[in-house]
Amino acid sequence: MNIASRRLGSSLGQTSDGRFPDQPNDIELPPAAARADFRCNGEVFAIGGSAGASHSAWLAGKNLVNAAVLMSPAMEFDDPVSLQNSNFSHDVTNYAPNNLSAASPINVLASHAAPIFLMAFQQDSMPAPQYLLTVAKLAALVAPFDSQLLPGQGHSFDAGPTIKDQAITFLNAHRGRLASPAG
Repeated sequence: MNIASRRLGSSLGQTSDGRFPDQPNDIELPPAAARADFRCNGEVFAIGGSAGASHSAWLAGKNLVNAAVLMSPAMEFDDPVSLQNSNFSHDVTNYAPNNLSAASPINVLASHAAPIFLMAFQQDSMPAPQYLLTVAKLAALVAPFDSQLLPGQGHSFDAGPTIKDQAITFLNAHRGRLASPAG
């Protein structure tokens, strides 16, 4: 089950326009549904790129998954440097009008968050501060994480072939870890 997909919650009876706070509410339901499904062994992981990485980070921050892989995520929507990028500014203000801080996945991260593997490109279309702010936050929280800043230009799933083995190793290292919702 791909829990990082947008509007997946709609198959579970949710309806919304896809903005904050409906979107996080939608993405929080599939991990619980997967665990409750007799075909699931109880282990749920999130892998996402760009906006999907932001949603995966939200799930990790709430400890709803065993671990998460984040490729080029938007994490701190109200970062003034990132907001100077017109594409970033448009996307986050459309997603969370007048609510950027509350909608920012970086603000749900805590020391008890699920382990996170974070990556971005040195020349990523996601503003560079998003990666740097996330690494700094995870390090300050002493939260379990690994990070990789890839050389060159790219975004999100462009990293797939490069980080595939490392991501699989990271996720496998967190198999058997019990995820439990944090309050």
